Amino acid sequence: MGGELLLDIFREGATRLALISAAMHISVDFHMGESAGALEIQVTPAFCVGDRLLFQ
Repeated sequence: MGGELLLDIFREGATRLALISAAMHISVDFHMGESAGALEIQVTPAFCVGDRLLFQ
């Protein structure tokens, strides 16, 4: 592929990966011991990344 790498993330403990094509949206839920969270990536209309981490 000839594209430029925009994002490279390693997330240990991922439990769910969802690709939502209508919104060009990727969601990754994760759980590791005493912490849990979600990584949200939106491709259009603008590239946007949100990352939440919660301690239980």
